[in-house]
Amino acid sequence: MELLIVVIIVGILAGFSLVQYFRMTRRAYATEGVHLVGAVLDSEWAYLAENRIQYTGNPSELMLDLPPEGPNEHFDFEIYPAGNSGQRGFPTVRVFAVGEDDSPAAHMIVTGTMGPDGTRQINVIDTSGFMRDPT
Repeated sequence: MELLIVVIIVGILAGFSLVQYFRMTRRAYATEGVHLVGAVLDSEWAYLAENRIQYTGNPSELMLDLPPEGPNEHFDFEIYPAGNSGQRGFPTVRVFAVGEDDSPAAHMIVTGTMGPDGTRQINVIDTSGFMRDPT
């Protein structure tokens, strides 16, 4: 009887630890997406500083060196320069990184926006509802 109680308690504790494990892995993937978006925004800022005209929507024009198994392993990203909508006629840029369907980062979206003065805002959206706090 005591052994059965011990087995039940260990099973309950294992169940709680698995939930925490999955939550922590989701946070790790969110961090991966944040690093990807941050790297793209940094490259866009360097591109703007060099060209002094506008941001680019073409990743091949950026000084972006992403290894195949680095921050872009589980995310696809797209860059959207927003034209001359920023202050003093300078543009803003938006980057969207979406978790690939067959990866553990599925249902995760990371967005980043950078204004003409280089201020950045990066947000993580987990549409699976599993991760409550992405930070």
